[in-house]
Amino acid sequence: MRLITDHKYYERFLNNPDATKAKILNVLKMLRIDLLDVPMIVHYRSYEYKDELDEDSIWIIYNLD
Repeated sequence: MRLITDHKYYERFLNNPDATKAKILNVLKMLRIDLLDVPMIVHYRSYEYKDELDEDSIWIIYNLD
């Protein structure tokens, strides 16, 4: 099992945690309120989270939610 600290975006989170938290909340909104599935978010909404998150991160958020 891969640790969170091994994730390639972990250092970006440490440098700018507020922006990353905002992106995570935005992804959760897309999942829960807009009822979008992960492939839809990854392929068509990547501009909303691209700087801080990647596809693996979206799947992690989905699985933890």
